[in-house]
Amino acid sequence: MWSYGILLWEIFSYGRCPYPRIPANDVLINLKQGHRMEPPDGCPQEVGDIMR
Repeated sequence: MWSYGILLWEIFSYGRCPYPRIPANDVLINLKQGHRMEPPDGCPQEVGDIMR
């Protein structure tokens, strides 16, 4: 499910890199701590709900 949310985020952010400020080695640590990205600007509410 996580990868589907990331796919949607990439689509609605026009291909931006997810977690741009977090080194790749730290992404899993941040996810375990509850960090989640906000939906990109202009993303429909329904899609944002799926991402969460």
